[in-house]
Amino acid sequence: MADYKEFLDSINRKLYHEGEWRWQEGEYTVTRSHQYTAPGCHNSCGILLYTKDGKLEKVEGDPLNPFNNGKLCMRCQNLAEAVNHPDRLKYPMKRVGEKPKGLKTWD
Repeated sequence: MADYKEFLDSINRKLYHEGEWRWQEGEYTVTRSHQYTAPGCHNSCGILLYTKDGKLEKVEGDPLNPFNNGKLCMRCQNLAEAVNHPDRLKYPMKRVGEKPKGLKTWD
């Protein structure tokens, strides 16, 4: 987007609840946030998270964010799939037993 001011003037700012961080949109709760999607992401894209019954359903780019203007990379677009994946680690893993000999660790 070459001219961000022109872009902002072209969108309905009330539709995107300018100045609010959370609002209700039908059956969805929409939360405005920022996302870093590692590895290799050094930017903070503005995103809109759509949740229903405590579960992330979909992710959209926030058009009011000056960095990404509502556009998202594939890693941000697949955020709902990654968060809801059944094999995702939800708690820290703890070692059972003694530390193997010869294993280099930070502690």
